[in-house]
Amino acid sequence: MAQSADFRVNSLPPPGEGARDIKTQQVELLYTQAPAAFVATVLNAGIATTVLWQNVDRRLLCGWLALMLAITLSRFVLVRQYHRTARTADRLPLWRQRFLLGTGLAGTAWGSAGILLFPSDSTVHQVFLVFILGGMAGGAIATLSADMSAFLVFFLPTLLPVTARIFTQHDSGISTAMGLLLLSFAGVLLVTARQMHASIVESLQLRLANLELVQHLSAAKDQTESSNRQLAASNQALSVAMLEVQASEERHRSIIATAQDAFVAIETNGAIIEWNHRAEITFGWTSAEILGRGLTETIIPPQHRDAHTKGLRRFLAAGEEQALSRRFELTALHRDGREFPVEIAIWSVRLGSTYTFNAFVRDISERKIVERMKDEFVSMVSHELRTPLTSMRGALGLLASGVLGTLPEKGRRLLEIALNNTERLVRLINDILDIERMASGKVMMKYQACDSASLITQAAEIMQPMAEQAEVTLSVSTQPLPLWADPDRIIQTLTNLLSNAIKFSPLGSTVWLTVARRGKEAEFQVKDQGRGIPAEKLESIFERFQQVDASDSRKEGGTGLGLAICRSIAQQHGGRIRVESTRGEGSTFFFTLSMMKETELSDVARASVSHTEDKTS
Repeated sequence: MAQSADFRVNSLPPPGEGARDIKTQQVELLYTQAPAAFVATVLNAGIATTVLWQNVDRRLLCGWLALMLAITLSRFVLVRQYHRTARTADRLPLWRQRFLLGTGLAGTAWGSAGILLFPSDSTVHQVFLVFILGGMAGGAIATLSADMSAFLVFFLPTLLPVTARIFTQHDSGISTAMGLLLLSFAGVLLVTARQMHASIVESLQLRLANLELVQHLSAAKDQTESSNRQLAASNQALSVAMLEVQASEERHRSIIATAQDAFVAIETNGAIIEWNHRAEITFGWTSAEILGRGLTETIIPPQHRDAHTKGLRRFLAAGEEQALSRRFELTALHRDGREFPVEIAIWSVRLGSTYTFNAFVRDISERKIVERMKDEFVSMVSHELRTPLTSMRGALGLLASGVLGTLPEKGRRLLEIALNNTERLVRLINDILDIERMASGKVMMKYQACDSASLITQAAEIMQPMAEQAEVTLSVSTQPLPLWADPDRIIQTLTNLLSNAIKFSPLGSTVWLTVARRGKEAEFQVKDQGRGIPAEKLESIFERFQQVDASDSRKEGGTGLGLAICRSIAQQHGGRIRVESTRGEGSTFFFTLSMMKETELSDVARASVSHTEDKTS
């Protein structure tokens, strides 16, 4: 039986402990995920006993079931003892060895079923037994792949005996085909387990590294903010009292000299007039070498110099009276010729008829490395997990269609559960990739003029079959409001909200979908008569992997990402999303979109007419 992996770590030790921290968290994951394996063991052992009752010696079958339950109970006691006992680093190997021993015994017990409980006279029951053993081995990927040794001591004893038994049959070529298929399946499971093990270790390493990085960045941020506040106070004192000019300049220089970010100040002609010690470290130029030289010829890469010069000229030509204040990222040039990314906070100060431009510059190379690692991980998830999952889903679909014969009702139900869980995992991966692409700006909205009534109608038509299957009435109320939006993404938002409302509505209830004008905005509403949402969850449910009840993901097939995607789409359209709810009475989700102005409607209409005339001519 496939099981959903839980990669949450209950408590991370202080960063910097290295490999020992990783080992500690791997053991913690083994013990944390073990209860799911116990439940699967008891259920599958009971199912196997029931199905094989008429085909295997009952005394042997009962003895095997008793052995399996005894081993499972012993492992359960071990897990409880682990969670109740204070654990130290020197005891970690012992806890790991105990877990490996219990896992090995469980694998051996399952493997013995492939020999002792093998119904030689029934191919259907042989396939069922192979399916049970293969399912347990596959489920071990989720619960045991944190430690490859734990996975192998369960995986190998579980599958090898039944594989050997199948190959030793002499009655037909079907046995050989089954054996080869089982070996192929075992190879796929082994590769998948190794990939998941590598992903878990890499994610733990990345998390430990991130903790250290966050600590350093937090300290640097606090110091920078403190320096900025002191610098602002110093600038204000300079403009209020000329008598304090000398003292203010000294404070100013002291702050700049001790700042944790590079500080650069230039005149309107681009000449550098201030350059602190951190700037010397960041760019490789000493103050004596660079003061008086042009910013463009020293720290701006050649391909960006023209744009920098033109931007400075535009600002000066505009004659702005207010101080310029911006924060952005760009590429800087080191003295040795290498380019690196920086984050700049820049502001302008006007003294008489001239401007001085001040900037704090932070090297963000390490942050970019972390972002690239995250992108690479997402790409790995996309390729390395979706590909085998697609194959597994196809294989399960073939089995469910009866390609190997008609299965018993319970066997068919198990296949449906496995297929549903596989499809849910594919949806989860697709949702993760979708929301990561949105967060990184890789998904471009295709804005166009559209009508709220049309969007609601399309969303309702898509969800109507689901509502009918759930015996829920879908009530739609529309009015034509002009919008400038990406219609596909708005329909995605509406169908996500409708899907949630339908799934959590009782039989015979109603779900309402409406839109109304609210000033200059169109407000969409999705209302249900479900169980409602606790007050403390009204904000958190829009975060990733947040649900009202953790069991919803198993019962309803959700991924915990739908509302996060809805919020991202609404924000990228300049709108908002929120929820109002009363426990036991239902919930109402609202999200807003800005309506098109009359002038914008006229422009769109003229553009449409012009386009039609061009095509006609």
